Amino acid sequence: MGRVPSLIDALQSDDPTTAFNKFLKVIRDAVRDLMRQRSRDVRSELLPEWRAEGSYPYEEDIEDAVEMAERDLFDIVALTAAPAFSDAKPAERAFVLRLIKETVRSDADDLRRVLEQVLGLEPDELADLDAVLRRIPLTSMLAINKVVTDRVVFLDWLDNVLNDEIWTKKLAERDGLQDLMEANTWIFGDMWQTMAADRGLKHALTRLAKSGYLDIEKAETVYDADGTLVRVDLLLARSSKALDRRQYLVIELKRPSHRLTKADYDQLDNYISTVMADAQFADGRTDWTFILVGRDADDFVNRKRRSLDRPYGLADTVRAESGATYKLWVRTWAEVVEDARDRNAYVREHLGDFPRQADIDALTKAHEHLIADRDGGN
Repeated sequence: MGRVPSLIDALQSDDPTTAFNKFLKVIRDAVRDLMRQRSRDVRSELLPEWRAEGSYPYEEDIEDAVEMAERDLFDIVALTAAPAFSDAKPAERAFVLRLIKETVRSDADDLRRVLEQVLGLEPDELADLDAVLRRIPLTSMLAINKVVTDRVVFLDWLDNVLNDEIWTKKLAERDGLQDLMEANTWIFGDMWQTMAADRGLKHALTRLAKSGYLDIEKAETVYDADGTLVRVDLLLARSSKALDRRQYLVIELKRPSHRLTKADYDQLDNYISTVMADAQFADGRTDWTFILVGRDADDFVNRKRRSLDRPYGLADTVRAESGATYKLWVRTWAEVVEDARDRNAYVREHLGDFPRQADIDALTKAHEHLIADRDGGN
């Protein structure tokens, strides 16, 4: 009866064409609402069926708020996609539902791709689902949660690796530590862009210019005072629009078994002198941070990083006449891991018994190639 007034209103028009179009719209809306209600009724019966046959990929009782939110989003997506696998066998349906669960956890674009290309959802169904996902910023929350939990697992795994005799002997600087750090620059802070990895400073200059950090037409090869080509393990960059400053981070990585010496310190100090002397880097709006990382340090290096007039680990700091700043830090691997853990401490407190040993073992297996066929030499 709720539709009768709308029909009467639609037919009360001086223009027959307008009245007819309104009439058709009211009928279409009524049919669409009826079909949607019928669809909801049918779908409301599916969740108990999936649970009964063992294809539903979540436990009945969930206490974690994030996992509950994830399951609610999964229900919306899975029920929308249900017609695409309604005739599947239980084992096949279980596979599809696990696939949806994993894509819900990962990325909204991946989710849409699975629904469209794998399950063949119609455009109008995808449009409805997109509208739901836009209104509910849950996918973003789940993506952030996955990023953070992945970081917690990685840090625990890295801590294990750095204290494992086999790994510390075999894990090399190149094709080992460098690859790990390049893929996980968040360990040194967020928002960094990799400009160079085991490359000369000329390559770094080119990347910096292309990314808008430097205003130079063509980069020239950079040599130190002795005429030696300067290469860096990692050079990262980020900018602060609020302060109108560019920040560069140069990381010199030493293998987990390596004790830092005066030669290592002098190497990084030479990087600073080279950068300060090269006109291509002459920009007063830059803050340079150089970090030397190793297992521990000898007496000379420890004296440098334990000065009473500077924060622990800060071995030297310089401000150039241009306004550019240069800081040299010396950190142990244990300190690097602990600093990264501190930045994720709040999240870790709310994760309970996590990560599991299975999570650590999975990362070990995924990175075994880094120590394969190495004899542990320098």
